[in-house]
Amino acid sequence: MKLEPFDSLGLKDMHQEQINSLMEFIAEALNAAAEVDDDGECLHAMEEKADDLVHILGGNGVKVTVY
Repeated sequence: MKLEPFDSLGLKDMHQEQINSLMEFIAEALNAAAEVDDDGECLHAMEEKADDLVHILGGNGVKVTVY
């Protein structure tokens, strides 16, 4: 599959309020995933998705630490 060239928006191009909202959403999604199951499978899957999203947008990624 060949992708056509396209313009994209990264974290460095976003307004700070957009970045804050995105990070708050990711945090809430991770918190919800942590409460879904005890074995951490859902949380681990959500962490991977959040990490991928932040990397795609030019950020450093997401790391979850469970206490």
